[in-house]
Amino acid sequence: VLSCSPKWAAPELLSRDDYEQINEKTDIYGIGATLFWAIMGRNPDAREFLHTGRYDFNSSDCIECVKTANEVVIRKISKIFDHTLDSFQDARYDSAQQLAEKIKDLLHEFILDKADEEILIALAKTDDKINKLKDEVTVIGEKVLGLEEKMSEALGTRTASSRINNLLPV
Repeated sequence: VLSCSPKWAAPELLSRDDYEQINEKTDIYGIGATLFWAIMGRNPDAREFLHTGRYDFNSSDCIECVKTANEVVIRKISKIFDHTLDSFQDARYDSAQQLAEKIKDLLHEFILDKADEEILIALAKTDDKINKLKDEVTVIGEKVLGLEEKMSEALGTRTASSRINNLLPV
């Protein structure tokens, strides 16, 4: 007796005459269907069974972090779907270990993608802070020069900046 969730079951599980085809690749399909549901927000359908390789990662049901992922991440997700959801067992990964390696590679790339994004955000914030500091230093410098001029007028002396200017060739 076999039982399964029909929307996530490999085609050979749904076919009453293909029980001899049930093997590890049948489980690969189930894992792929579960990943598809977790990422895409819906069950795989005939489009995925037919190995089209076209997935709408911008659909409203797709998880947000995938919508903003880089092209390498999208290609890796597509490849995992292609090699887990195909109706032909020969097109699926050969083992759960092989699939696990592909998922590990995908997660590594995804983490790098998000880390790059965080670094860019941090750099932009740092650049903004540097520009603000430059502005503040300029304002302080102008105030110091103004005070120096007022002090020299009051004391009747030349300012350090005017002495330096006198030394420079014209």
